[in-house]
Amino acid sequence: MIGIESPIQYLFEVSCCLLTFYIFYHWVLRKETFFQFNRFYLLFTPFISLLIPSFQTGQIEIVQQQAPQNFEFIPQAIQEFQQNEVVFYDKINTTSLSVDWTWGDMIFGFYVFVVLLFLGKLLQNIWAVRQLIQSNSIEKKNNYTQVILPNIKTPFSFFNYLFWNGKKEMETELMLAHEQVHIRERHSIDVIVMEILVAFFWFHPLVYLFRRASKMTHEYLADQNVTQEFGKRKEYASLLLTNATQPFLTLASTFNSFIKSRLVMIYKEKTSSNKLWKLVTILPLFSFLILLFSCDRVNSIPKDPVGKMVNQAEIANQKILKKQVVKTGLGDIFKTDLYSVKESFDVNFQIDQLNKEEYNLSVTIELNDGAYIISPFSKDTTYGHFYFTLRDNKHLIFDNQLLETPNSVEEFDPILEAPVKFVRVNTTYQKKIKLAKQDDFKVTGLVEFLLEPICIPYDVEFVISYRDGKMEVKKMKTVISSEYKM
Repeated sequence: MIGIESPIQYLFEVSCCLLTFYIFYHWVLRKETFFQFNRFYLLFTPFISLLIPSFQTGQIEIVQQQAPQNFEFIPQAIQEFQQNEVVFYDKINTTSLSVDWTWGDMIFGFYVFVVLLFLGKLLQNIWAVRQLIQSNSIEKKNNYTQVILPNIKTPFSFFNYLFWNGKKEMETELMLAHEQVHIRERHSIDVIVMEILVAFFWFHPLVYLFRRASKMTHEYLADQNVTQEFGKRKEYASLLLTNATQPFLTLASTFNSFIKSRLVMIYKEKTSSNKLWKLVTILPLFSFLILLFSCDRVNSIPKDPVGKMVNQAEIANQKILKKQVVKTGLGDIFKTDLYSVKESFDVNFQIDQLNKEEYNLSVTIELNDGAYIISPFSKDTTYGHFYFTLRDNKHLIFDNQLLETPNSVEEFDPILEAPVKFVRVNTTYQKKIKLAKQDDFKVTGLVEFLLEPICIPYDVEFVISYRDGKMEVKKMKTVISSEYKM
């Protein structure tokens, strides 16, 4: 499963992965002669760093407990955007549609602009190579195409093309062999991939370190192949010093780059097979990063859940309005002056005698048209928006236990940012009540719950009457609550 909840958190975790992988390369792999392994390590670990925080393999729950509180809902504020039938008036300007730019929009626009600049520079360099090929004489060889550039001093290569001045000199054989290794190993693919990575992550300093290390490893590989084939280590090192000039093209694999580091590696003895254990240590490193950053996190419960729910409900209503705009098209916007949403439900009561003093009160909530409520059996009961209240407890005593049938299903609620058990089907709640006095009486009570997805708090009033040894329950009325108890 892939999920990215916060761009800032995602970039932080990607940066941690990139830094860990680069430190491992710098301190463990950089000075060893495992050049082929290092090449693919440097090529793939940046992309692995992008993927690790995206995969959700487990769940870590961080729930901040807090004491229940009482919250007052302002009736005017609720009825302004939440009613049995929610109606939107004057939400669309019939004369113009305005676009409000935020700081986030401007930052993203600047990011895209710089990405396009980097990609444009990459295409410009590729086009420059193409122009060199088309404007100079070429000669087909067995495994590559040779392009003659009379004015260059040292050869360079790009994909299957080898560029040189065509002069038959004593050192030419070693330099051409060096460039043929780049062609044979397809190092230009790595170069293009790294340039694209830098284009999209131009703001991140670590990607430039990976790009530089990747190019340097290409040169180590080519030097290793040439010195092993010709055995002229001293002559080859002298040739590097003689041709220590600037590269002709930034995308090209050139003979005269990273001279100092390459001289060190040319004279370095091949890493012993006893140090192969260093390559194996990458496995626990991968495992550690996956375990650390690839879990599905649940944020702490907010301090003001009800206030947040009201705000989110208003946002949800705005989204409903936007859906209407998308559905109808611009032509229908000017014809439609209201849009309504109605969530329906019903509440039924029943009371059954268990013994002489105990009874069972059943409350069944029937949900229609996509409405749902939050179960009182959520992990944090602060969010269990379903309560029984008695106005008079002199004659009846409520049992603390509550039975839910069928059991609700736990899901992650993006609004509350917490695991919540949603009730999406018709559900019955049973609560035991006990007679405190045998006198005839009438007791009024409330069933309180929050109807989703538009966050409307409801009070369903009921009356329990006891007369001549018989107890009955009757529903009175349903109103939008002006006070909500947590």
